[in-house]
Amino acid sequence: MSITNFNNIALCSSSLLCILNHTKELELSKAFLIYPIVMHNETLLFLSKKSTKKRKLNSLILTHPLYFLNFNDRFYSSLALTLNSIQYLISTNQIFFNHNLSTNKIVKINNNHGEKISLINKASEKIIFLLDQPIEELYLNLRIKL
Repeated sequence: MSITNFNNIALCSSSLLCILNHTKELELSKAFLIYPIVMHNETLLFLSKKSTKKRKLNSLILTHPLYFLNFNDRFYSSLALTLNSIQYLISTNQIFFNHNLSTNKIVKINNNHGEKISLINKASEKIIFLLDQPIEELYLNLRIKL
């Protein structure tokens, strides 16, 4: 495994932990949507701004369609990485899986974690709000081909 893969597993795992810091439980099918969102720089920068209001996914897609233009490709290219990250977090007892992903720990995020993780942490509540709808609607609106 190359250093790039470790870096990606670290980023993906940290992304999931940031989200779980703000919601103690996350559906597995929604967890697979986190990394494709946060690894798109324009989307992450937009969601991490204080001036950006919380909105539902379909509203964000209507106002910023370019953020989601290749979401299906990003989803499938990050699928294995997300699964590996979830397995790693479960094996290290940082998260648990019992129908949903959950944690009983809060990870304190600070500037030592790096700029990307800091941005992900700032965007976490807005990402949770984006994903707060039935999974069928999310996958349909994101045009994920199953």
